[in-house]
Amino acid sequence: EFGAQAIPKLSSLKRFIPQKYLAPKGKKAKRFWEYHNFQFNWSTKNGVKFKDTIERFIKDSQTYQADLIKFATEMLRIQKYTTTTGIFQFMFNEGWPSMNWGIVDYYRQTKPGYEALQKAYAPIIVVAKEIEDNQIELYVVNDTLRAIEHATLYVDVKGKDGISRYSYPVTILADSVTVVGR
Repeated sequence: EFGAQAIPKLSSLKRFIPQKYLAPKGKKAKRFWEYHNFQFNWSTKNGVKFKDTIERFIKDSQTYQADLIKFATEMLRIQKYTTTTGIFQFMFNEGWPSMNWGIVDYYRQTKPGYEALQKAYAPIIVVAKEIEDNQIELYVVNDTLRAIEHATLYVDVKGKDGISRYSYPVTILADSVTVVGR
């Protein structure tokens, strides 16, 4: 189980947070946010805090949620049938007007985490995992019941010396995870 808290979009937030409390600056505003499940300690610990505008705060929290969901989903999927046998993103939708861990808010508006989860759960994905010495390992996860034969994986890596292109011939078994290159 994995996930992260994210503030809903501004139009949803305005439906349950009064205008005078939209910027969580004073004690009353913070109490109002906490009542609606915002976890200031958790948020601050993970680098998401109110800086200058409510729009930026929303964007920062939603970006953090989407990035964490993408990363966790991909890292767990490459462990398929080894150390991981099932994964669950917590939570899908929020059950009341709140600032929770849902990727769909109470008013059924999606957050960027929704699209991140959708992409990370695609039946076939390529995952780049950073390993030691500035190297990455490339995986292909194939959750389909068909093999991928005679394909080529192209990877562009942008570095200080420009862009390097790599290609890897791949055959991926059905319902499998394959390391295709480093």
